[in-house]
Amino acid sequence: MCRRYRSFPLDEVPDLVGDPETIVVGVFLRVYGKAPSNILFLMPKDSAFYLVDALMGKESGETTHLDMMAESALMEIGNILAGAYLNALYSFTNLSLIPSIPALAMDMAGRDFERRARAARSDGRPCHGHRDGIPC
Repeated sequence: MCRRYRSFPLDEVPDLVGDPETIVVGVFLRVYGKAPSNILFLMPKDSAFYLVDALMGKESGETTHLDMMAESALMEIGNILAGAYLNALYSFTNLSLIPSIPALAMDMAGRDFERRARAARSDGRPCHGHRDGIPC
């Protein structure tokens, strides 16, 4: 359940994961249909590595970098979360919303996320989201 929901400018998003120099992993999807938008799931690098370990049946701490299998697993998690989110929106709005193929990036929260998000949201509208996954 969403505990807190609000609008915020894109340049504030890096602060949600801590310092703008924090290394994060982001899974980005575009949304097509009656309400075009974007979805970004952003998590600290260590959380992404922990998630990969859990998904792959590894001991916690085994993952130290993202290989192709780890990237694929994280993108599939993004796909599943986006699908669940969009299906819930459909049930409330009856709007057909279709996600793109996910893209994955790992870099500093401030530098990478802000640049990529601004390119995706060139219209300057605020991002709407919550701390448990940041749909834009």
